[in-house]
Amino acid sequence: MVESEEMEKMKYVWLTWSNSLRSGNTYRAYVNSVDLYCNMVFGEKPVEITQDDLGRLRFSTTLNKFVKPLRDRHIKDSTIKSHLTAVRSFVKAIRREKLFPDLDFTAVVSDALSSSMLVTRDVEHHEAISLKELKSMEKWLKEKKFSSNLDQELGAKYAMLIDFMYKTAIRITATMSITWEDFTLQNSPYGGDWAILQVIDKGKKLNKKCLTQKYYYELK
Repeated sequence: MVESEEMEKMKYVWLTWSNSLRSGNTYRAYVNSVDLYCNMVFGEKPVEITQDDLGRLRFSTTLNKFVKPLRDRHIKDSTIKSHLTAVRSFVKAIRREKLFPDLDFTAVVSDALSSSMLVTRDVEHHEAISLKELKSMEKWLKEKKFSSNLDQELGAKYAMLIDFMYKTAIRITATMSITWEDFTLQNSPYGGDWAILQVIDKGKKLNKKCLTQKYYYELK
């Protein structure tokens, strides 16, 4: 049957698209988002949607069947926007594979899956904290009493930790795996004594940072 052939092609698109998602966290988030959208809007699995399904898709469909119900469940607009970003990514993958040659993909991606109705200023902090905020947090940590812990320097250690993350922009999970062997001490012929840090960060990317040896010894 034509439908079964189309579904087989959709399964191939789904496999190709999912393999293109670089990290495990991105894979889980995007797959869950596309599953959610297809279930709520089409009542189908992603590999079951057809050219007719996407062709009938309108801005009003996304708003009334997806955005409004999620808002009614107190889901933040920023989260809904992330869902739609994932769906657009999947639809673009269908376009790249030329599965539906007669479909107006521009209308689907730009209009039907638009997130223009969403207000994304609904999270507490979108940008990196300022230096002033960092210093305030360090001061609070140093003055905080950790009564249940015998380590009296715990607050100072936490302060140093957030200072290190601020200076390096290395994520929490990667930071917690760093060892002293990840640092290489170097003396630059152009001046300065440096501690070169190399760590595998999100997406298995090599994150390389140059810190002064003075700061390195403060960490130690």
